[in-house]
Amino acid sequence: MSRRGFPLTARDVRKLAYQYAAKHGFAGLGSAKTGMAGRYWFSHFMALYKDLSLHKPEGLSAAWAIDPFHNFMHACS
Repeated sequence: MSRRGFPLTARDVRKLAYQYAAKHGFAGLGSAKTGMAGRYWFSHFMALYKDLSLHKPEGLSAAWAIDPFHNFMHACS
């Protein structure tokens, strides 16, 4: 999705981390109530992996995100 202009948000990463931890039996990563890892976990994760960054999504239409080449060809004809 990130290649199409819809990058993962901090919330998405926290949810994925919790799901991974729950599936593999890691305890204490987050809250079962919210179903995601904590804010402090995320801040430490981002500090550990400095090559990762958060970006704002680009203003893309759904049609362009699905098939940019098809839309480009129609715009040129």
